[in-house]
Amino acid sequence: MLDASREAKTEIVAYTFGTRVVSSLELRDFRLGWAYQFINVADRKFRLGTFLQGHGLWLKAALAAPNLSPPISESDRLTVGLPMIGLAMDIHPHPRMNISGDFSGLKAGKYGYAVDGELSLKMAPVRHLGLVAGYRSFRLNPKVGPDFAVVRISGLFIGAFARLGSLE
Repeated sequence: MLDASREAKTEIVAYTFGTRVVSSLELRDFRLGWAYQFINVADRKFRLGTFLQGHGLWLKAALAAPNLSPPISESDRLTVGLPMIGLAMDIHPHPRMNISGDFSGLKAGKYGYAVDGELSLKMAPVRHLGLVAGYRSFRLNPKVGPDFAVVRISGLFIGAFARLGSLE
């Protein structure tokens, strides 16, 4: 991400042991997915199928050594798109309730991998309005030569939705 060989004006600096280095990383993940559930069991109470998803990642990273003389700071931005493929499942125990899950991933050979998964419960107390709660996890492990990173975003989420049709 902060590649000293990319720009001629950037120097490689060796920090002595104990040098204070301040770092920051900001990551934004935009995603869009489409499921085609071709397996339908028990009058559409259980559905399973393929899931295609695209992630748009926006990263901003910075490193600074403010106590050196002169102080050193570097920053970089990166925007990347990741296509992923996986499975999507829906269970409909009640016409106004949906339990859904999806899992998708991308393996890029020696350059690392990305995986994403979600499990959620949707309830629509009113026909076209509802609540959703669940758990989502995204893991990105890029590798370039000896350099690598591990980025994991995961946790609970809650939200509301409006639909044109029913949950089925």
